[in-house]
Amino acid sequence: MLGTMRAMAHPPAPPLLVPDVDRHILQAIVRASTSEQRAVTRARIVLRSADGAPIEHIAQEVGVALMTVRLWRRRYTEAGLDGLSDAPRPGHPPTYTRADRDRLVALTMGPPPEGTTHWSVRAMAKRTGMSPSTVHRTWKGLGYKPHRTETFKFSTDPALEDKIRDVVGLYLDPPDGAFVLSVDEETQIQALDRTQHLLPIASPRQYPPELKRRAIRLVLESLDRGDERQGLVTRNARQLDIGPESLHRWVVQAEIDRGQRAGTTSEDAQRIAELERENRELRRANEILKSASAFFAAELDRPQRR
Repeated sequence: MLGTMRAMAHPPAPPLLVPDVDRHILQAIVRASTSEQRAVTRARIVLRSADGAPIEHIAQEVGVALMTVRLWRRRYTEAGLDGLSDAPRPGHPPTYTRADRDRLVALTMGPPPEGTTHWSVRAMAKRTGMSPSTVHRTWKGLGYKPHRTETFKFSTDPALEDKIRDVVGLYLDPPDGAFVLSVDEETQIQALDRTQHLLPIASPRQYPPELKRRAIRLVLESLDRGDERQGLVTRNARQLDIGPESLHRWVVQAEIDRGQRAGTTSEDAQRIAELERENRELRRANEILKSASAFFAAELDRPQRR
């Protein structure tokens, strides 16, 4: 009796008619790890409704109220995929448009005013005509902190903005069957960022090859005469203005090269480094070929649309 009353209170709804193209898009939204949770919820409601699942079951599976399931069923029936977007909310219209926001971002990425090291909230507000609170809120939402940027590289490419929009658009709305291979070992931005470090790191001191050979020869000749090693290395390093650790390392390597000490010779170390570099390149090429093979195999197995 109770089950009959529930069925009368919530009569079964007919399955939604979802074209294959819309189903493919909704499934992609559900699978994507970058999709917003609300978009995933709406996509799951429409997909389960297309499968003919009862509204009560959909609400339990998705974790929403019955009225929410009915709402998005109705919105999709009326407007398709466009109906799954948020409707305009009542209230005061936004003061600034998307173009104003894009201009703010572009100016933030550009050089600061003359005589300053970075953009400030008040300087940007004066330049754009926006209020300081709007500039601060926009920067905070995007994670911009111009006052904490130590280095920045400006591209001189006049088509940079168009290229960025093309690349970002490829990620946001990739075409069917798109397959991108990136074989750039070191991206341009990473290379530019390493020209100056936020925290300066002292580079190792460079010694002339002649000084290095002279220091090694002096130590080895003294060792052949039976002099004590530690004091000899320290004394010669002080006289030649060389780090004792560096001189000790050079002498040990020279003894290995002469066969007086066990270890890897300089020639063998160079050959090993070349082999490791070639091995890394072969592994990268193999991974690229495996990814390409898997993609093309999946394309061949995918049923052709008619």
